[in-house]
Formats: sequence, C-alpha cells, structure tokens
Amino acid sequence: MHDQGVTDDIAAPQAMLHEKSGHPLTGANTAWVPSPTAACLHSLHYFQVSSKECFEKRKRGPWCVSGSAPGGLFRVPVACSASAEVETKLLALGGIEEVTSEVREAAQAILGYVSRWVQLGVGCSKVPDLRNVELMEDRATLRINAQLLANWKLHGVVTENELRATLVEMAEVVDAQNAKDKQYESMIVNGQVRGDGGKGQIAFETAVSLIWTGEEAPNGYTEEVLHQGRRRVKSVVAGSPAVM
Repeated sequence: MHDQGVTDDIAAPQAMLHEKSGHPLTGANTAWVPSPTAACLHSLHYFQVSSKECFEKRKRGPWCVSGSAPGGLFRVPVACSASAEVETKLLALGGIEEVTSEVREAAQAILGYVSRWVQLGVGCSKVPDLRNVELMEDRATLRINAQLLANWKLHGVVTENELRATLVEMAEVVDAQNAKDKQYESMIVNGQVRGDGGKGQIAFETAVSLIWTGEEAPNGYTEEVLHQGRRRVKSVVAGSPAVM
C-alpha cells in the first residue's frame, strides 16, 4: 500500500505514528513505508492493533459483497453507471470540493516530479507538495497520480479544459518552488505555457502527455513518455534534433 502522505522526516515521528496507524485499522496487514526508520515506527502499530480483527469487522460491513470468493470481496465505491450524471459521480467521490482538491494535488505532484526528471534527470527524490511539505516521489507515485487524472478525465469527473487550467495553475506553483535552482527553467511565463521549445515547455508537455495518453499506456506505465521528454531536453541542450 503506497502512501504519499508520509514524509521521511525523522523530526516528525509523532506524525508518522499517527498517520500509518490507519492501515491496520482498515484490516491491512502490511503497508508501504519510505525508509527503515519509518518501518520500525510502523511495526509498533501491529502490536497496538489486531489487523485480523479489524478485517473481520469490515467483512461484516456494508462494503462487503456477500457470497464472493474466500472471505468475500470489498465493494469499491464508484459512480452508479457509465451513464450517470457528473453530479452523481462527484457525490460518489466526496463532492466537488473534494474532487477539486484531489485534482490540484495530483496535478502539482505530477508536475513537481516530471519537471525535475525531464529537465535535470533527477528521479526518486523529495518533492514539495502544495503545503511545501517534502514528500518522496518516484515513478510509482507518478503512475498513481497520472492514472487518477486520466481516469477522471475519461469518465467526465473533470473536463479537459478544467484539467488543463489546473495544470497551468499548478505549474506556476512548481516553478516558484524551484525558483532558486539555476538549472531549472520555468514552465509558465506571464500566466502562459512557454512556447520557445525549451526545457520548461517540454517538461509541461510531458506531464500533460502522461495524463492524456494514460488510457492507452500499458498498465499505466510512465517510462515511455518520460524518456521521450528527457531525450527532447537533451537534444535541445545539445542543439540537435531528438531521436524518438
């Protein structure tokens, strides 16, 4: 289970202890953690909570599909049908405010990781979120966020215009967060995506492509799009056309 909400900050053990306790409480018997320190802290939760007992309680809850394969399966809360109105879908996902917040956070995380990967070749690293809290981001978290937005775009939870406007807004946030890095090139100039074909424009276009091609991407993998963007940047720096 991957959790982007936990930092690898050793100065905040109380936050780690509080946040990850939710995993065994849902009946989960394992969880993703960002470091050996976090693993040691999280192991304490399994002494405090019986994940097996929590799982048994959930099996008797409203989300369990009775008569399914061993132990039953949990029913995922989704929109009623493919033809449901957008309002119904939004309600199923927690309302317009919840959806807007999720879209902004996912867009910012994608741009924060992709801009540095494509421009500078920096992979797994700490990337500031919307609250400027540094979170560990890698291709796995990128894949999750890109597929979330691709899925919501496909099913009409968010329109293409809304999504593109949010990406521009979040790109400005990411630019500000990287303003002190002399090797970083901004993606946005005067409220608009750069149009000079440079590193910043390529980074933004790569982030957009991850979402817009998400439906066709095999298993949602990000490697092909990321490497295409990185090759384009290298070609721009070297002054020669990219070989795609």
